[in-house]
Amino acid sequence: MRPQYYSISGTPHQRGKQWGQLIQDSVRSLIAQDNHHYFSNAVLNKKRETEWRRYQYVINTFLPETGDFLKGIVEGAECDDKSIITLQCRRELSVPSDDCSLFATINSGDGYIAQTIDLAKYNEPYGCILHESDADKRPLSIMFTLTGLAGYAGINCYGLGVGINMVRSCDWQTGIPPYLLVRHLLSLKTINECICALKKLPRASSRCLTLLQGNTLVTAEMTATRLRYWNHEKTMHTNHYIHPDFRVEDALLKTLSTDERFQRLGYLTSNASKLSKQEILQVLSDHSGIKGSVVVQT
Repeated sequence: MRPQYYSISGTPHQRGKQWGQLIQDSVRSLIAQDNHHYFSNAVLNKKRETEWRRYQYVINTFLPETGDFLKGIVEGAECDDKSIITLQCRRELSVPSDDCSLFATINSGDGYIAQTIDLAKYNEPYGCILHESDADKRPLSIMFTLTGLAGYAGINCYGLGVGINMVRSCDWQTGIPPYLLVRHLLSLKTINECICALKKLPRASSRCLTLLQGNTLVTAEMTATRLRYWNHEKTMHTNHYIHPDFRVEDALLKTLSTDERFQRLGYLTSNASKLSKQEILQVLSDHSGIKGSVVVQT
């Protein structure tokens, strides 16, 4: 299914409102689906009711421009604050699962990040491309995301790309959800600025972020309270930690699926710097149903 394309411009609030108006029916449908699949569970619904305002406070306090963007979505889509904030924290307020396989290379300045987006099947109709420009129509960023979700994976006007993988830790807390961390990172100019932001901002949960800009490729693995990052010429990631400091988390929480996909990805991308665009797409489409295929079977 080809994702919808949305182009919005203006201040953060104006962009959010424009997008909300464009996706009004779609975002309401996605919210209804999330409510059915996750929040019909009494425990998860109680967690949402208890925590969503705390997330909203942290977002507005530490990322005010993102808070303005979300307020715009609420107005444009004619939704309530709870629904839109919950959408940004949908992993933190529900049950995390394996998703996304990623590989990347600097390739002598002609680098790329390539990844799957392996979410539950019901998310498919809501995938979209979001292209944002400022009030003077100057490009800011382009992302793949879901309708109403303000961040996921993309590239900005400074040539800075960000990919994302789920990893698990036991220290999740109220903070900035990683989807919105990605949005914020795509407003920055350099990878160094991104690392500084990840160190300073209160993070809600664990993820691996892959950052690429020119000849610099960085893996940033994080729990909610710890961060490790390092440079590569090429890398790959599924849903377990690579850094040895996180071995305890992996021993407790990683799944067999992530190891199998990691091995398969290594086999298929052994010559990552020489892969053509078509070959990259073939790797991302490794969905044959065999054990350990790159695409998560959902």
